Amino acid sequence: MKMRQIAIGLIAAAFLSAPAFAQTLWQNVSFGMSIEDVRAAQPDAILPTEPDEYANETRAELHIPDFTLEELQFDVGFLFRGGKLTSVSMAAEGKPAKIDYDRLVGMLRNQHGPETSGGKTVLGYETKWDNANGVTVRIIYLSEYTRLLRIGYAPAPA
Repeated sequence: MKMRQIAIGLIAAAFLSAPAFAQTLWQNVSFGMSIEDVRAAQPDAILPTEPDEYANETRAELHIPDFTLEELQFDVGFLFRGGKLTSVSMAAEGKPAKIDYDRLVGMLRNQHGPETSGGKTVLGYETKWDNANGVTVRIIYLSEYTRLLRIGYAPAPA
């Protein structure tokens, strides 16, 4: 009986000390993964020459250049804080058009169902999904003049 309790305790300790990856953010990478874990899951991910720095000590430590989605090229950035993955950001390369945004919204709607919110904003267009897995997916297209298109994957706010 005593050996069984010790064995159960050791198993429980192993689970508690193992990294618990939360929801899958994008493809096969999950919130909380280390840089090494993301590199193993996404072999095309490379270290940038100089990581971009964002608010809250978040840094784009890895990226995949020239990722193709719906005939558009994206730079996929993996954002980390304290060495743990916090979000994934995809920036379209070149000068995407509003029709590209509309096509991607349709693709994301097929993947995630009806959007939580969406429509015209002061600077362009934005559509958002809060999916059942606890992930917020957001696509933003900024005006016809700047023509910036981004897709973001992050844990949904609690």
